[in-house]
Amino acid sequence: MREPFLISFLIGLSQTAAPHQQFLDFWDDLDSFVFEAFDLRSRVPWKMRRKLINRYEATRKVMQLYQNEGPCESSPIFELVEMHEFDETKTPSENIEILGEMINDWIQSYACTKTSRHNKILKRSLKFLTRLKNLAAVNEFINRDLSIFTSRDELEFTEAAAYCHLENGWLADPYFREEYELIKSNYDESKIYWFDRRRPEACAKIGHKLFMFFENADCNAKSHALCMSGQRKTQPPTGPSQIMDPSGLTLSDINILMIGNNLREAFIFSGDGSTKSEAEIEGPASNYPRFK
Repeated sequence: MREPFLISFLIGLSQTAAPHQQFLDFWDDLDSFVFEAFDLRSRVPWKMRRKLINRYEATRKVMQLYQNEGPCESSPIFELVEMHEFDETKTPSENIEILGEMINDWIQSYACTKTSRHNKILKRSLKFLTRLKNLAAVNEFINRDLSIFTSRDELEFTEAAAYCHLENGWLADPYFREEYELIKSNYDESKIYWFDRRRPEACAKIGHKLFMFFENADCNAKSHALCMSGQRKTQPPTGPSQIMDPSGLTLSDINILMIGNNLREAFIFSGDGSTKSEAEIEGPASNYPRFK
């Protein structure tokens, strides 16, 4: 008979106890936020990432003071905190500010002090929160304009990708017109470079005066690494099909005029072949192209 009694007791307890909203789940989400923002893929130097993580770990000890109802000396407001996900389009500095605001809001909502020990925990956490938020003004976290750099030596494709990564950058994957222009103004026309066409199964190169693409290149051949670093103003869509050509246009933006031996048969079609329309061209005669 003890088992049914225990089950009834637990059911009653779950119905009367206040739910522990935004307790461990909140801090788990913040842990994920910090990991995504400042893991090894981050362009921020390791020394500064370690400093931020240390300050975050010291601040998060305030979770010991969690309470979502009842009297407290610190007078928490017990209101839900608005959560924000890590935003890769923002700078590290902006993400630090968002992180600091969420922690500050949580402390105001749920940090309950009743003893001198509690007060010490809160005071120390607030001190480290201030230090954490101050990192938003440090140069290493502030937005850096997008820049291009290359390797001195010729490398295989995977070596080139690793070189860029170890130099706090990534293998260049230009998408927007200004990114192609940036590359054009920073690369040596006499050399061939590895770049990321965002097709996992293929290796690609770029180079020469005509800014030519070389698709399906031998991944074991050696060329220089073409790397990007800094902060993009806008993140490009994923997938290789949307990558632009060097002019900064997609194939659907380009129209091609086809003229045969008869002007009446001329037509225009889009670069990606999705549209086709007749073209009206005036000339001395419909068969004028035959004599030119």
